[in-house]
Amino acid sequence: MNLSGLLSRIEGAPSLVRLREARARAAKSLTVGVADSAKAAVVALLASAGGGDGPLLVIVPREDRAEALIEELSAWLGAAAPLVPFPERDTLPYERLAPDPEAVRQRLLAASRLAQGERCLVVASAMALAQQTISPGELATAKRVLGRGDRLSPDEFLRELSALGYAIEPLVERPGQASRRGGIIDVFPPQAEAPVRIELVGREIESLRRFDPASQRSVEPVESMELGPAREAVFTPDGEMGDALARLDISNCTDEARGRFQEELSLLQRGAGFTADYFYVPFLAQATLLDHLPPDATLVIDEESDVATALEEAEREAEAVRGELELAELSLEMLPASALGLSALGGKLSGWAKLSGTLDRPEPSLELELAEATMDRFEALRRGEVGDRLALSSTEIVSVLRYSVPGLIPEGISEPRVEMADGVITLTARVPVEAFPQLVDLNAVLGVLPD
Repeated sequence: MNLSGLLSRIEGAPSLVRLREARARAAKSLTVGVADSAKAAVVALLASAGGGDGPLLVIVPREDRAEALIEELSAWLGAAAPLVPFPERDTLPYERLAPDPEAVRQRLLAASRLAQGERCLVVASAMALAQQTISPGELATAKRVLGRGDRLSPDEFLRELSALGYAIEPLVERPGQASRRGGIIDVFPPQAEAPVRIELVGREIESLRRFDPASQRSVEPVESMELGPAREAVFTPDGEMGDALARLDISNCTDEARGRFQEELSLLQRGAGFTADYFYVPFLAQATLLDHLPPDATLVIDEESDVATALEEAEREAEAVRGELELAELSLEMLPASALGLSALGGKLSGWAKLSGTLDRPEPSLELELAEATMDRFEALRRGEVGDRLALSSTEIVSVLRYSVPGLIPEGISEPRVEMADGVITLTARVPVEAFPQLVDLNAVLGVLPD
């Protein structure tokens, strides 16, 4: 469903005009009340061309809310602004299970887009934000541009790719992989839409071609390609990483664990990647997504108190995991917290715009404008101007029911939802009991029921 055409119809709503004016006047912090059903539309307007040229980062309390908001925003934005998720890593910190490569790709892509100051919309949950990532400095130094006529040593180039987190495989089939067959090197940067085939004559790049990872056939030639890291930490033996590795104490580990760590630390100190190097990412990644925000970025925090609660839970979970590892094979002191809590992130989050849901909906004009625009679409359907079918989102239907059919959804009702199945429309909503004293007391009903 594409609702992007409605943005121009509702951007002149008085509430949105006042929001833009208040945002322009505010030095940094701005708190606004927005109904839950209107949040996606407001965020889409902030991210569209009229909302500024810099990127926009939206922080929500939970991952399921982030996924739902992304789905709503994709309908509202269309192609107006690139929509980039920043998901949670799906493995426990310091767990010897490989993370989802697509999640790693999306996290690196979001950091890269923000660092470059591109106009985009990034959505992240509190837990995703708490999980630390590659630093802006590492991201910048790890980038490399290759063009036709450049020279490179195949063996040295593959070692560099391994240090950046690329898996060296027989075939390149997904982001973060590289392969070599004689004078041909295939590589799929996580930030790229397709892999690139590098053809060498000696040490000189003769051609660069995008190819289809499914068929392995070349698609089109390109003049240059940009390489970036394939892992959320760059293994460089010198600098901060070398100091961190030097502080590790594995003397209390079991013999088996100590032998494994010694072998892996030797590889890390040489800047070499290996199969299980993802285990060290929570230890070596010491930046947050907030560190990548450019000066002209806008940060929106949805339900700040809920985000704060989620960050506290993330901190407790990280400490619990560290405790379990201490009992198993590791020394607690050698592993830093794998997720930053409210105490660490609170200062970075303060002073930015916040969108807060409210039952009273102090600014109803946005939904009123949406209701009128939706009724216009009904009229266009009735006149036969838009074919014989009309698809509406639940947000549009709720706006019509609230404002075009007064009294159908009484005041005091929150989170109205519409479900349509088998020709039946069902309305559900949250109802505050104190607003309807005539309702039967649920406790009294439960008191007469058998156990």
